Amino acid sequence: MYLKELRKKFLNEWVESLDKDKNLLDTNNLSTYAKALEGDRPFRDAVIAATVGYHMLTKRNMNTFANNPHGETAKQHMYKVLDAALYDPDYEFDATRFDRAYQLVNQLMQENEDNAQPYGMLAFLKFIAGNVMEAVDYADKALDHDGNCTIAATVLVVLGKKIKPAWTQAK
Repeated sequence: MYLKELRKKFLNEWVESLDKDKNLLDTNNLSTYAKALEGDRPFRDAVIAATVGYHMLTKRNMNTFANNPHGETAKQHMYKVLDAALYDPDYEFDATRFDRAYQLVNQLMQENEDNAQPYGMLAFLKFIAGNVMEAVDYADKALDHDGNCTIAATVLVVLGKKIKPAWTQAK
């Protein structure tokens, strides 16, 4: 399967799984998906954006991420999503959706336990959810697997500066 097709397929399955609260990931491709997340950081970020920015991104936006995660449009969407999740006190956090995302990431971790990226993804998602201790634990695990896991390092730096998502402080 070509990388572009794989990204699109995985992202569509991911979003559908979160939208329908039902695991729709193709179990025959779990190992491939886990490896894709490990080797393609912008694509990993697109999966995070699809989770965090579910109410802000259209299916077309999601496909932009899948097809060109390095492109300028994808970067703009990512900035918009992260800006809202971090600085908007009215950010629409959906605990059920995040719980489902945690389950999906854990499923990917089982396919490749040495891959730091799923741990980093969980660290970031737990951070956005306001679960500081869990975010730190997952970030540490990610960095134990790969000392250069940027998403995990970012979570620790942000938490070290006492930055928390605005929505967690507004409630």
